[in-house]
Amino acid sequence: MIQCLMVPGSDQSPFALLVKRLVESNEQMRAQAAKINRLVPQEDDMNRSLKLDNDTISSIELAVRHLDRLAKTFHEICTDLGTQILLLSDATERISMQEIESIAYQACDKVYKKEDSGPYDSLWDSMHQTVSTLKTIGNSLENGLFDSNANETNDKPKQAI
Repeated sequence: MIQCLMVPGSDQSPFALLVKRLVESNEQMRAQAAKINRLVPQEDDMNRSLKLDNDTISSIELAVRHLDRLAKTFHEICTDLGTQILLLSDATERISMQEIESIAYQACDKVYKKEDSGPYDSLWDSMHQTVSTLKTIGNSLENGLFDSNANETNDKPKQAI
């Protein structure tokens, strides 16, 4: 949505480049999520289960918090952009990059609160952390690091998924 609303010729501004990086990272995130989905045992596979250590569980919880913040921030941005669209006087008129950037700053202030460092850092850090976590989990699943035999007992209790 943001890319469609940008004034032509503003695609090299710092904010436009951030949007491009976020879109590319979103594609990476989707690919990693699909990989994880393929590698996770299905509910009816009683012979295979996964065991996650506490660090992995903490990483997943942190990624969920980052995803929640990203979703809430993008929701705020889209809501405010929708309002701006309604205020446009001409169907060919576009919203300036400065207005979009200002909306993004306000959305980050609202969602990230005390931890806000503006859209450049807050959004990118959340996206980067999420993609990194998903890549690590996907690679670990692929390499069998979370595999656990259903009949096997472990000295260290781990949470099954």
